[in-house]
Amino acid sequence: MKSTYFYWFAFLFGFSTFAQNHFIAGYFINESGNRTDCLIKDVSYLKLPANLEYKSSENSDIQSVRMETITEFGVPEQIKYIKRMAKVDVSSSALEDLDYNQEPVFEEQEIFLRAIVEGDANLYFYDGPKRPSFYYQMNEGELEPLIYKTYLLDGSYKITENNTFKKQIYSQLKCEGIQDSEIRNARYKERDLSKLFIDYNECQNSNYLVYKKKSR
Repeated sequence: MKSTYFYWFAFLFGFSTFAQNHFIAGYFINESGNRTDCLIKDVSYLKLPANLEYKSSENSDIQSVRMETITEFGVPEQIKYIKRMAKVDVSSSALEDLDYNQEPVFEEQEIFLRAIVEGDANLYFYDGPKRPSFYYQMNEGELEPLIYKTYLLDGSYKITENNTFKKQIYSQLKCEGIQDSEIRNARYKERDLSKLFIDYNECQNSNYLVYKKKSR
């Protein structure tokens, strides 16, 4: 029995060590616009790290670069982050902090956005400290937030929703392949929104890309 536990522990330890030291082909772009093709540490990146660890080659030493000095990084077809100035809703989505204002409270901030779909219609995600938010961009135009907010009805503690994002999608993603019912039933979730943006890009015969982390 002890032998079984030992081998099981050894396997888990070895897998963990492999995961922590696995690097994959990627790149980053600094504030001067210089691109560095390299091997970046293979971690989730669904949560943005404070530093990006990378190697110039398989046998070189691990280096680190601070996120504030980067404007973009990624792994082709798997993950991509871009730094942009954007309108950020700073009102809280925490239940105990909800207010009676249905409108977002926007501030202009420099943020990192994770690309979900890129084509004629782009969809991005921002994992903000106050609330998660999605953004869209049409044909390389202005970056705009998809508006969604939970708030309290006046004189009560009943929670309701500002679903303006559905009106925005209905206005921007006009296509025969997208039914009105799909937009009405869409939730403010990556799965629902990405499907609508994929359908629109297909409808436009756009060369689009869906970023999806591949399992090892």
